[in-house]
Amino acid sequence: MGEHGVQRLLTWAWALLVVSSALYFLGDHEADNDLWMHLYSGQRILAESAVPRVDDASYTAAGLPWVDHEWLSQIGLATLYSAGGSTALWVAKLAIALLTALLVWSMVRRHARSPWVRGAVMVLVLAAMARGYAVRPQIVTYLGVAALLAWLDRPRRAAPDWTTFAGLGAAFGLWANAHGAVIAGLGILGSSRCSAARSTTACAGSTAPRCSSARCSARVSTRMARRCSPTSPTSCADRTRSASGSRSRSTIRRNGRPW
Repeated sequence: MGEHGVQRLLTWAWALLVVSSALYFLGDHEADNDLWMHLYSGQRILAESAVPRVDDASYTAAGLPWVDHEWLSQIGLATLYSAGGSTALWVAKLAIALLTALLVWSMVRRHARSPWVRGAVMVLVLAAMARGYAVRPQIVTYLGVAALLAWLDRPRRAAPDWTTFAGLGAAFGLWANAHGAVIAGLGILGSSRCSAARSTTACAGSTAPRCSSARCSARVSTRMARRCSPTSPTSCADRTRSASGSRSRSTIRRNGRPW
C-alpha cells in the first residue's frame, strides 16, 4: 500500500472514530428532571393558545409572575411528544446533536489539514458536549453557538447587506424565545465585531511591516500594509488571507507533508 493509500485509510479510520464518538457521547436516551415541566408547559400553551403569565403550578411562588422564556422550545417538545412519544424526542435530540457536530466539523476542517488534528479535536469537542446534553431547551443553544461560530468563520467576499442583518435578527429572535442562553450568542457576535473593527482600523492606517487581521493574524510586508485603504477593508483582508495561505502552505511542514 502506497503513501496515498495509507493516508486515505487513516482519514477513514478517524472519520469512523468521530462518528462513533458522536453517537456514543450524544446519543443517550436519558430523561432530564426538567423535561417533564417543559412538556407540561408546552402542552398547556398549545391547549390554551397563550403563554402562562402567572405561576399557578407551584406552592412556593403561586400567584407570582411567570416569565416563561423557553416557551418556543416547550411547544416543540410537546408537539414531538404528542406525535411520537419519547422516541420522537430522542430522534430530534440526536438530529440536532449531529447537525451541531457537523457545523463544528466544518470549522475544524477549514483550519486543520492533518487527520490527526481534525480527529482529535472533534473527539474532544464531542466529549465536552456530552456533559448535560439531554432533551432540554439548552440543546438549541449548543446548535446556535455552533452555527454562529461557523457563520463568523466563513470566508467573506463582500460586506454584509440588509438581508444578513434581517436573518441575524430573526435567528436571534427565535433563539431568545427558545433558551435563555441567547446572551452567549450576543456576546460572541459583539466580541467578534469589535475585534474585526479594531483589526480593520489598524490595517487601514498602518505603515508598519505588520498588518494584522482578526481572522488569521497574518503578517504581511510593508508594501501590503500601505495598500490597505480606509475605504476598502475587505480588499485588505482578502490580500492578507491570500498572503497568509500561500506562506503557511510553503513553510509549515511535518514529516515532509503539510500539517
